Amino acid sequence: MWPALTGLILASALALHFWWRRNYAVLRGQLESQQRALAAQGDARDDAAAQVRAQQQAVFNSMVEGVLVLDEANKVELVNQSLQKLFSLTADVRGRTIIEAFRLPDLAELMKRLRQECTMQNYTLELPGMEERWVEVNAAAVLDRDGIQR
Repeated sequence: MWPALTGLILASALALHFWWRRNYAVLRGQLESQQRALAAQGDARDDAAAQVRAQQQAVFNSMVEGVLVLDEANKVELVNQSLQKLFSLTADVRGRTIIEAFRLPDLAELMKRLRQECTMQNYTLELPGMEERWVEVNAAAVLDRDGIQR
């Protein structure tokens, strides 16, 4: 009787082992499939974001006026080619502050006033160099849908 019961317990344990193993393999396959789908969605989202950035840059670069966009931390986010030519920028200034990028305290002060007042600023700025050059600077704060400056 004991050997038969032992054999039955052993057979049950083996059946349970194989059942768990099959279920584990199925669940593991489902998990891997979901991970691949999420990765593909992430890649598609990254591609779409890169395309939007490229389109924005194309629009900015087609403008005759120099355009500068700062982020919430007052660091350069976007610069178009006209502004790069105007200031003879040879290095990438994205991620830098106004002072680091342009070395113009007057421009940095204008951005500081803009952050405080949240209104359009018109300012005539003298550009450094051997010959006298002046540019008119127009600045606008970007507000979110609640009217809060971002």
